Amino acid sequence: MATLMEKDVLLELVNGAMATLSRQNPSENLNSSNYQLQSFYSALISNPPEIFDFHNMANKINGITAQYEH
Repeated sequence: MATLMEKDVLLELVNGAMATLSRQNPSENLNSSNYQLQSFYSALISNPPEIFDFHNMANKINGITAQYEH
């Protein structure tokens, strides 16, 4: 269960991850990761913070970002 502040942090993580991915060369994996991040962003915007598990979602977002950081 996330708080409003944690939801804000998740939104910032998603936006940062999208920025990281935007600097990459197009690939099939990149498209999949972008789609997943867009889904996270949409869910965060559309739903109350209480339905999210902050630590689980933050780990997923950071995992996606880690794949593309050099």
